[in-house]
Amino acid sequence: MTYSLGKPFCDWLDVTYGPLDCPYPDLNTLLLGCGFVPSNELGSGRTYRTPNGRGTVRVKHSKRFAKISLSGSSLTHLRLCGHWTELLSILASSPHKVSRLDLAMDLPMDAAPFMDALDARYPLGLVNLSRKAQAVTRFVSTRADGV
Repeated sequence: MTYSLGKPFCDWLDVTYGPLDCPYPDLNTLLLGCGFVPSNELGSGRTYRTPNGRGTVRVKHSKRFAKISLSGSSLTHLRLCGHWTELLSILASSPHKVSRLDLAMDLPMDAAPFMDALDARYPLGLVNLSRKAQAVTRFVSTRADGV
């Protein structure tokens, strides 16, 4: 499954586990089977890179928790390989908390006026996705034309 224009997609995912609950063996098998390249183990974690080197998966273990962190490019690679649902199944196989979830959506329009419209609609920078308003974090920069 790939993402398409105008449909939200997961662009970053962090899942946290108890120190003994991390499904690392199954995740390791999936990542290696999809062509991810593991780095040398450093201390209490392991890093995997997508074959093109753009995506990263980090697995960190400590005495108090274990955390799996997947970048947007690594998630895209897993979708393109057809292993998105298998990844979610592995991550959900043990008691866990989703500690970070970034959603993105590509739209066929100029971003600058769209961002201005969002500022007008949400002047406090808070958005209600459920009953509780959440602060929005924005990553923007100035284009070559100064906008």
